[in-house]
Amino acid sequence: MSELQVFLFEEDGVWIAQSLEIDYCTQGDSEGDARAWFERGMRASIEANLEHFGHLRGLLKTTDGFREVAAKLEAAQVLSQRPAAFACDSEGWPFEGIVYKVISVPEKALGIEVAS
Repeated sequence: MSELQVFLFEEDGVWIAQSLEIDYCTQGDSEGDARAWFERGMRASIEANLEHFGHLRGLLKTTDGFREVAAKLEAAQVLSQRPAAFACDSEGWPFEGIVYKVISVPEKALGIEVAS
């Protein structure tokens, strides 16, 4: 098992948390808010997928467009890393925790739309 990588960065005063292995993204007013929303939303997504489909395959699938964003995230300068406990006992969940990576990215470099 590996850890789910989540990149944290600030864009236009909003903190964004974007997973690398799955196409999942949240935002918050602070780094801590973005992390909390990410974990809360990820748990809800896991529960919803298991309830409606009985598996997590759809949640773990990525798209070509997302792979382009992931490549840009991987190339960004990592300023710090923080592991976080994130337990999921569901069969099919391949991650044992989360590693948050705070990165520095040039303004609008990733092309991720932030809802107002």
